[in-house]
Amino acid sequence: MDTIVAIATPVGQSAIGIIKLSGPAAIEITQKIYKTNKGNKKLASSPTHTIHYGHIINPLSNKKIDEVLVSVMRKPHSYTREDVVEINCHGGRWCLYKVLELVLQAGARIAEPGEFTKRAFMNGRIDLTQAEAVIDVINVQSEQGLSLLLNTLEGDTFQPLNALHKEINKWQTLIETELNFSEELALGFSVKELVDDINRWSKIINTYIDNYKRSSVLINGLQMAIVGKTNVGKSSIMNRLLKKKRSIVTNIPGTTTDIIEDSFFFDGIIIRLLDTAGFCRSRNKIEEEGIRLTRQIIGQADIIMIVCDGSQDLNHYDQSIFDLVCRHKKPFFIVLNKMDLGDNVSSHSLIKYSKRQIPTLKVCALSGKGIDQISGAISALCIPDQKDTLNVSINFRQKHILVHIKKVCAEIKRLIKKEQSEELLAENFRSLNKSFNQFFGHHASEDILDQIFTKFCIGK
Repeated sequence: MDTIVAIATPVGQSAIGIIKLSGPAAIEITQKIYKTNKGNKKLASSPTHTIHYGHIINPLSNKKIDEVLVSVMRKPHSYTREDVVEINCHGGRWCLYKVLELVLQAGARIAEPGEFTKRAFMNGRIDLTQAEAVIDVINVQSEQGLSLLLNTLEGDTFQPLNALHKEINKWQTLIETELNFSEELALGFSVKELVDDINRWSKIINTYIDNYKRSSVLINGLQMAIVGKTNVGKSSIMNRLLKKKRSIVTNIPGTTTDIIEDSFFFDGIIIRLLDTAGFCRSRNKIEEEGIRLTRQIIGQADIIMIVCDGSQDLNHYDQSIFDLVCRHKKPFFIVLNKMDLGDNVSSHSLIKYSKRQIPTLKVCALSGKGIDQISGAISALCIPDQKDTLNVSINFRQKHILVHIKKVCAEIKRLIKKEQSEELLAENFRSLNKSFNQFFGHHASEDILDQIFTKFCIGK
């Protein structure tokens, strides 16, 4: 096994930078470039989880490169369950890269993205769900989301699923034993007990699936597109929400021709606003491309704010926007702007355009009147109730597997009801077992692992 190394802190100007090594020769390699003022202290004899003061030196010239603290963590009591060394040096770019260069010359190699966490997984310190939580902790966008992920890192989040997996293994063993040793293919176990267990499993699985969307908001934040035809005040509303002039505002239709993005926090959740080009009869290729991007953003956003000019009747451009948003089945609400100029959009016409009753706000972006209502509309549509105790979070990969598991459970119930053979039952239990192994990363293929760990930064 190679010894790997990476800069574990952002490169730039900072007080401290950390270079991390992991592998069988981590301590030996560090020793080649490390000395104390009292001589060449042997790191090899140092106890685990100790910190040592000294200098990094160029072994060819014996020249001091930087003043450092060296942390030694011995296997298996480390992040990777290998020998790990962290060199805490000054955070300047030159210092970090010079120390890294010396470590490489001493025998280490540059770590691949996520390789430290991948080694922790391969060495059995964490399962795949915990490994995935690591990258989410790095990117998490709220305090509540961090709390959820810490539960996952500590192994608490998926304990019910682990217990469920063990029950499935027991049932699979029982069914396959009967299949192999019974002379007649008759159900020799309690069908009612099995159905009761499957119903209980389905409830547990539904808890995780139902929490996917809510926990995703807490972990990743929300992306909200502001859409509408030209000159309805989309950019003015964005500036009001951000409390700064982010988008250019003029009375000329089509001022915004590209996607303008910025963020604000509401109730601990980060909201990413996307101000889009207005729908209109395009006069040139720039406007045409802007509208194409708007259509694309509508498909990608988590929530849509449709802005209309409340002082004028709705027209076919408004209808096109409503049709597009409804086609994507996105949560959305309506903001009627320019209410200082009149109130000419009836509830009947809004229902006609949106095909159903939709939350509608009346505002004046010019004065700011009614803008505070927008945050409440976002909260009502997408942000989980803060009173809820959300201690469950799953990512898209995990949700996809759980949805499949739920379908297989339903199929097993159908087979039992139809009194199908134990062979079919056994086949479906094998499918359940395989899915749980995929969920936790048991016997995971190299392709799956690469897809997951390449999302990590180098050094984690």
